[in-house]
Amino acid sequence: MDTLTGTKKDILLTSIRLFSDLGYVQVSLKNIATEIGIKAASIYNHYESKEAILNHIYNIYIKYAFVKRPTQKEYDSILKSGTAKDILGIFNYPLPDPVDVHYGIHRIVWGRKYIDPVAREIYRKYVWEEARGYLVEVFNRGVELGRIDMSSQDIETLATLIFSVRVCSAESAIVEPDQRKWRIKEIEMIDYLERLIILRTPL
Repeated sequence: MDTLTGTKKDILLTSIRLFSDLGYVQVSLKNIATEIGIKAASIYNHYESKEAILNHIYNIYIKYAFVKRPTQKEYDSILKSGTAKDILGIFNYPLPDPVDVHYGIHRIVWGRKYIDPVAREIYRKYVWEEARGYLVEVFNRGVELGRIDMSSQDIETLATLIFSVRVCSAESAIVEPDQRKWRIKEIEMIDYLERLIILRTPL
């Protein structure tokens, strides 16, 4: 997206804002063109259809969704000496600020996963499978380092539970206009999740 310039960039950014605020179905190419100050026909010089714009947005989401995910080297130090809250922080990917364009992209993808098979597949693969798989990877590493006690728990089950709660929290952040409300929910969820992680004393 950073490489786009001129009218195509204007079309993309305006589409993200309108799709996010009003919903994809409610927005026409004419609406987008009016916002930019061009003729609707001019959009076809850059995108063949409204669906093509949406697919471009989906591709941006795939590319940037989890770029801030900590590497093993980064999370090893947390696993070795951190608290349960610190470990949960590994999975607390910073969500975009509401004024950030990526916030709009998240709202579009997460909102359309219920009605659009493409968005649903993106969510399944990149949010559920990959992100949850990353959580399992971190927990396995914690067990390997002798820090996380899984003697009375199953990693897959624990990871699924924690991941599900984290996703609910993130989704609230994406769709809830009042940021204060979901941050209160976030604090409550973290307090609950901390009690699920049994740690051994650091060696």
